[in-house]
Formats: sequence, structure tokens, C-alpha cells
Amino acid sequence: MTFVNFTVTTSSLENQCLNIYLQNERPDIDEQRKDLLKLQGEKMAQLHDLEEALLTELSAADEGTSILENKKLIGTLETLKKESAQIKEEMAKAEDTLLQIEEVLDIYRPLASMSSLIFFCLQSMGKIHYLYQYSLLQFMDTMNQVLEHSEALKTLPIKKHTERLEVITTELFQNFNLNISQGLLEMHQMLFSMRLSQIRLKYDNDCAEIFNVFLNPTPRIDPQELSKENLLNGRFLSNRQVAMIEELDRSGIFNNIVSSMSDDPEPWIKFMEHQTPENHVVEPWFNGSDSSVNNEMARGLKCMTIIKILRPDRLNKSSQLFCEKTLTPKAMNFGQVDL
Repeated sequence: MTFVNFTVTTSSLENQCLNIYLQNERPDIDEQRKDLLKLQGEKMAQLHDLEEALLTELSAADEGTSILENKKLIGTLETLKKESAQIKEEMAKAEDTLLQIEEVLDIYRPLASMSSLIFFCLQSMGKIHYLYQYSLLQFMDTMNQVLEHSEALKTLPIKKHTERLEVITTELFQNFNLNISQGLLEMHQMLFSMRLSQIRLKYDNDCAEIFNVFLNPTPRIDPQELSKENLLNGRFLSNRQVAMIEELDRSGIFNNIVSSMSDDPEPWIKFMEHQTPENHVVEPWFNGSDSSVNNEMARGLKCMTIIKILRPDRLNKSSQLFCEKTLTPKAMNFGQVDL
């Protein structure tokens, strides 16, 4: 009896997605890679046959005769040596070409990795609600819908590789958020969108670090160790909020936040009292050499983290604004169903 494992793993699905994107976007490279892999397999088989032939000749040689005196064996060995060297030379050339192909694959590998993570995100949704069940077929249908029916892709020439990759990435996240969110409870829609945003920013090192801070709501600072700084003139902030703000300040990511609250509290007080504080977050780190100066997504994540700590009542709105940046505004328009 033979057991076959049909389990989908992150790496296997990533490779499958990579093959699909390559076939669709770079069919020439895909065909070249297949031919080279086939050639490598054939040459490996030929080397194996040569090794077998050598062993056969050696075993068939007369035991009483010296190998050096066996002209037939020496001739066979010379032939095998030449053939083996030729095969290895051809394989070396194929390896060089494969390295060039790998450079092209590396361009599409991040998209394939993110696609795989989206599927496993869908799989984990069942832990939130038993009705959230999604199949691999549904995942593939959504992905192929982007590749085959995207109007933006149809207007771009096949040789515009960078532009087409950006369109595929944008519309992939957009379609998944629209298609899936319409079937979620309202309380879970923003949760799913935020998870997609996190996947979308996987290869942004600045955002990945800030996301870890955003998702960690528990301050590690003991209340007894709080600084004696009189944040916001002693107004508005609870001990827990003060602890979380000082935790941000010590993280090295949110520069100058404590000193800004202490030295110039008025902008912070206005922010705390504003009806739409998500649009008026004070950003003391923005005046220095912080990475978020040139990274709009990192800047948005920082603002959302501040909202989470100081104005949690506006976190949902702040999250929506952030997701509109990462997934596009159209992706967040899942309240309307096109019949």
C-alpha cells in the first residue's frame, strides 16, 4: 500500500504560485527553465550510465591481467573520460543559465510568497468563526481572475514586467479583500483587512518592526518604574497609557515622543480632544532622520499605533485609513455588493 500526502504547505503553494505567475508573465523564461531542467536530468542519467559502464568493464576484466596492460579497458576508460568531461561541461553551462533564470524568479518570488500567506490566512479564518471555510480551488480562482480578466493588465504590454507585477500585486490584494470581506461579520472585516495589509508589507522591514509594536498591547514597564515626566500636564493619560507611551519611546522606533509630550503638550492635548484625531496625530519623530520620513506606510502604522494607545475609540477608523493606503480605497469598499 502506498500513502500519498496531499497536504498543502507554505513552500509547496509558494512554488505553485511562482510557476503560475511565471507562465503568465514570462512564458519564455518558463519554457527555458523547463528545457534546462529536462537537460540536467538527461545529463545526470547519462553520467550514471557512464559510471555503470565503467564498473561493468572493470568487473569483466581478466583478474590475471594488469589493468594497465588491458588495451581494450584503457580505450574504454579514455572514451568514458571524454564523454564524462563533455557532459559536465554542458551541465556547467546549464547551471550558469539557471542562475540567470533564478534572478528573474527572485522578482516574482515575493508575490508568490505573499499569495501563499493569503491562502493560509484564509485557512486560519475558521478559528474565528466556523462558517469561514475557504478552499484551495476558491483561492486559485481568485488569483486566476486577476491574471486573466484584469483590465489594467490587458492595457499593459507583456514586456512591461515591472508595471505588470505592480498591477497584479495590487489587484490580488484588492480582489481578495473585496471577495472575502463581503462574507464576513462586520466585526471581522477590519481584522481580515489588517492581516492582508500585514502580508502586503511583509518585505518592508520598517513596517514589519512597527507592526510587532502595534500588535503588542502589553507594556513591559512596571508602573513603579514610570518616569517622573509630567506628560500632558497630568491630563488625560492613565498609568497604563503612560507605560505604553514610555515603552514606545524606549523601543527606539518612536523617537522623541515622551520629550514632545513633556515639553510641548498643547498639540497633544488638541489631538486628544479632536473629533477626528486620526487625521491630526502629532509626529515628533518626523523631524529627524527616522525611516518613516520617506516611508508613507511606516508613517501610517506609527500614527495608528498612537491612536490605539491614546484614542482607542477611533482605532477602527484609523485602521480603515491605513488599509486604504496598503490595499487601495477600492479594496475597502466592500459594503456595496454589485448585483
